[in-house]
Amino acid sequence: MCHGYFHFFTLVVILTLSSINQVSAVKCYDCDSHIDKDCTDNPKQTKFIVDCSHHSFLPTSEKQDNQAAGVEYNCGYARGVSTIDSEIRVRRGCAVKSTTCETYSRIYKADHNIELKECTRCESDFCNSSGHLSTGIWSLSLSLIALYIFKL
Repeated sequence: MCHGYFHFFTLVVILTLSSINQVSAVKCYDCDSHIDKDCTDNPKQTKFIVDCSHHSFLPTSEKQDNQAAGVEYNCGYARGVSTIDSEIRVRRGCAVKSTTCETYSRIYKADHNIELKECTRCESDFCNSSGHLSTGIWSLSLSLIALYIFKL
């Protein structure tokens, strides 16, 4: 009987540890291709790394108080086209979880004349390095391995 509880306890510990990075402040790449062309093709640089507890993906006119209780962030990637000069723009950064891509699209169109073509979000550190974002693959893998080992 105790043996079964040990396996269950071990599984709970593994699942908890595998999701720790989702509980703490996520780290993302934060850049704008209009300011730095590396944002488009080479975003995996230390100069772009930010801790999302101190940054926001929103344009300045819409920034929320990053220290406000209950505000949670994930990483975001947006690709759009300038309606002024047809330049393709890429924006990576921290995004307020409760703000939808549709809201970001309206903000960028109104404030910056950018029509978003792609907007994606993800939960893990540095997951916004490309337009095709992954979500928690390590957590899923560890969970499946634990389930197989403990045959629950």
